[in-house]
Amino acid sequence: MDETSGNPIKVYAAGHTIVIENVDNRQAEIFKIDGSKIFDEIISYKDRIRVETGIYIVRIDGKSFKVIVR
Repeated sequence: MDETSGNPIKVYAAGHTIVIENVDNRQAEIFKIDGSKIFDEIISYKDRIRVETGIYIVRIDGKSFKVIVR
């Protein structure tokens, strides 16, 4: 959960986009399955990051989420 909003962090794929919700000014990193970092920014509440088909690891404040984009 994000301590400031009280809502659980949501990370999911929608089309060729990774959607990150319920984060309040948190650092978000996205890695390809090969370990290369493709995104590293602070997200204020909700963000959509366009990506190619593949498997990704999203890390927010030390928590990791696996996302499959088809």
